[in-house]
Amino acid sequence: MRRREHAPAPRIGREQILARCVQVHDRSVELRRVWIMQVFASPEFYAFRDSDTHYFSSADRDYDAVVISGDDVERLRQMLVANAAMLRRKLTICVMASSTARTRAILLKAGCDDVVDINRVDPQEAIARFTTMFARHTAALRVHDRRQLCDNVVRALYSRGNITRRSQILLEHLVRNYGKFVRFSHLKQHFDINHEPVSDIRIRSMIRYLSKHIGQGFRIEILPGDECRLTIDRDCTAPVHLDLERQIRSIRFD
Repeated sequence: MRRREHAPAPRIGREQILARCVQVHDRSVELRRVWIMQVFASPEFYAFRDSDTHYFSSADRDYDAVVISGDDVERLRQMLVANAAMLRRKLTICVMASSTARTRAILLKAGCDDVVDINRVDPQEAIARFTTMFARHTAALRVHDRRQLCDNVVRALYSRGNITRRSQILLEHLVRNYGKFVRFSHLKQHFDINHEPVSDIRIRSMIRYLSKHIGQGFRIEILPGDECRLTIDRDCTAPVHLDLERQIRSIRFD
């Protein structure tokens, strides 16, 4: 019986990952280019010049991943460090043709997400690696953005500048559960600071304090059964508060 051969995985299309490839022109540039074309269906190629940085910018057109192709590890490291701010939200991959464990480690420490050697990694393996990495990268960005939005909302709600760690945790939790009643016992699970217990009386006191100092238009309701919730005052129609409520409702945590 003839053994069935599995069809190779299709190359990564632009609709999956829009990749921008920056090439250092050395003796292996064409070998790396051929390998990259076996992984990505239609990457954007740019020739690296030390004085240029436009290919890392997303001002003209956004992109998902940058593939840095070269074998001069110090030049690649400097490229990563110098453009760290622009690459912070991009999946960053270095493709080499003559790497060692040491050179790969240097680039990983410089902020690269993955380093592959075309003589060690088959294009089909790279396709699986990069698509999986991009899915995790995208998920991590979503979590980061939700946390940042939640932090910004807490700052907008609290009108007295500095806020204690426990008060911030409490307000963040009410923001995440906006409009829902949350039991004090549930809030206690999030107050593990130096293993100090927090009583219901203390939580009630914190809520009353926060209620006095959150921005006008919002309030914290307390029920007799040791429950509370953050809500908007329905008599308030100020655009700034309605916009803040829309931001709060857009926060979703898994």
